[in-house]
Amino acid sequence: MNSFTVYLVRHGSTTLNSFNRMQGWIDSDLSDDGIQQAQQAAEKLQAVTFNRAFSSDLGRAVSTRNLILDQLHQAPQEIDQLPEFREVNFGFFEGLNSDDIWLVSQPPMASTAKVT
Repeated sequence: MNSFTVYLVRHGSTTLNSFNRMQGWIDSDLSDDGIQQAQQAAEKLQAVTFNRAFSSDLGRAVSTRNLILDQLHQAPQEIDQLPEFREVNFGFFEGLNSDDIWLVSQPPMASTAKVT
């Protein structure tokens, strides 16, 4: 029986993250912190040889994947970008302040009155 191991790495922090903006399908470049996070992920994965490497088609995910592979000096036999790996699409909320969104999106508070 054939087996394989899957490694999942989330993309590094982005410029929009640093401004606390909601992002799903909206794209944003990796911030300096995000680049450093990708490099740190590569350090932790240095003992791994990748045969395949996939990411979503969003730039932040592609950049994270490529930074890791470049630092590891690896060129897997298959590298691909898959839209199916994208994060959730937040629609209207994309690009808006995350705290503001959660504030107005919370359900009304339940009554604290005692029921007898």
